[in-house]
Amino acid sequence: MRRIISLWLPRFATDRISRKKPALKNEPLVLVREYQAQLKIYAVNATADEAKLRPGMALADAQALRPNLTIYSNNTTLDKKTLLYLAKWCNQYSPWISDSDPTLSLESGGSSGLWLDATGCSHLFGGEKMMLSNIVKRIESLGFSARTAIADTPGCAWAVARFAKSKRSYITVPPGETQNALAPLPIAALRLSPVTIQALYEVGIKCIADLINVPRAPLSARFEEAINTQLDAVLGKTKEPLSPIPPKIPLIAQLDFAEPIGNREDIVEAISLILQDLCGKLEQSGHGARQLILTLYQSDKSSTCITVGTAQANRNPVHLANLFENHLEKIDPGFGIEKMILTLSLIHISEPTRLGMISYAVFCLK
Repeated sequence: MRRIISLWLPRFATDRISRKKPALKNEPLVLVREYQAQLKIYAVNATADEAKLRPGMALADAQALRPNLTIYSNNTTLDKKTLLYLAKWCNQYSPWISDSDPTLSLESGGSSGLWLDATGCSHLFGGEKMMLSNIVKRIESLGFSARTAIADTPGCAWAVARFAKSKRSYITVPPGETQNALAPLPIAALRLSPVTIQALYEVGIKCIADLINVPRAPLSARFEEAINTQLDAVLGKTKEPLSPIPPKIPLIAQLDFAEPIGNREDIVEAISLILQDLCGKLEQSGHGARQLILTLYQSDKSSTCITVGTAQANRNPVHLANLFENHLEKIDPGFGIEKMILTLSLIHISEPTRLGMISYAVFCLK
């Protein structure tokens, strides 16, 4: 049974600032960004929220209500960098982490979140409740407010973490209870566009239970097909894939030659050196290669590329060198090779096996 955790960080953008400046936690703090040629509030901390300041409000109106506001400009770059740090931190709970809020829009209110595929992981932490409690407690110790939920589908976990009426900071949806957990939630929990949500409200569809009971054909005829698609994914009738956040490791190694090389022995030695460089980086990160592209640049400005891949993750330079060596007879070095570039085009994010014994190679000239 698939089990997905949604980690919601409701005040992520303001927490990123106040965790470094704790005094700001008790002051009304807002982040602003330009929207339609006007400065508007993007995110508020808890104190500003209590003062009835809301995302989307014009900054001038907010200052009229609270002249003593602490104002920062929103920094999406730092937000994304911090979220990647938290994703890496979450690897201690699951090897499969995905960004659940990839677009930091004005409507997000400075919140963000992650999905963790917890299938087969919870028993390592004493069960699902203890696992969720541990995540929240430790995330809060880092300075971020958090709420978590676990369910059978990513969409259900996402919806429950954000919209379920519960005072608890962690919620478990038992296996098979997806529809019951979703039914009372507002339709905004389906991650539909604001335009679609408003259109549904206008015809009296306000919660997911209302939407579930509507016949599919009239629904598709009147509204966008995305409603049915999203509803099926959230309910688990179709599988919603999670795209893991890729590890931040160097994907390219380069080798330049003082003099062009052309004989087989020199080419073999050069491939060995460039593989040792890239595989050393893979060793440090704990990841493995699934596909590598070696491009050889020749003196006459032409180039040759060889692509090799393995059925299993691999970072053994000797084994990978053998894959390339099997295809060297197809290379015509011409007046010599001036440069080699090795590109890691497909990576395996979990711990690789020692050798990928099934392999393939593709040869092409450009």
